[in-house]
Amino acid sequence: MAGSMLATVPLWLVLAAANTPAQTTSPAPPPSNWSQFLEDNMQRWNPNETILGVNTVGNLTEKWGAEISVGCCEIPQSSPAVVNGVVYFGNVGMSALNAATGVSLWSFDTEGLIASSPAVVNGVVYFGSADSNVYALNAGTGARQWSFTTGSSIKSSPAVANGVVYIG
Repeated sequence: MAGSMLATVPLWLVLAAANTPAQTTSPAPPPSNWSQFLEDNMQRWNPNETILGVNTVGNLTEKWGAEISVGCCEIPQSSPAVVNGVVYFGNVGMSALNAATGVSLWSFDTEGLIASSPAVVNGVVYFGSADSNVYALNAGTGARQWSFTTGSSIKSSPAVANGVVYIG
């Protein structure tokens, strides 16, 4: 993309070095996936987190940083989704990184910025773009499965339920 540059951007994935449990309790085993923005009844936190807490936050260290292609912005525009060991996030395109290593798995370019946080459901990544399209990509390869032109820039994050993609 013209005008692009590379920048090292540490994503929010960090490793809690302490083995001491936090002061929170867990009603269920921690989920392995966080597949949609505000998933689980619109909660804005992870109630199943038992490792990170007030007693362990000081022990966090950066696990990895990744060089990503950026156009106008030096940080990812969307919040990430983490599913099956892969981090999906948008900026000038949608990207997939290995969550353990930060290695790029694939990227998909759009004609506009992506502020929409991706939803990853049944092997498909759904998101909207400032280019007025909603996209569905194969989560493993980044190949476009379909796109839909809305006629307006999309900044909201999709929700997927019962085979229907909802986006504002």
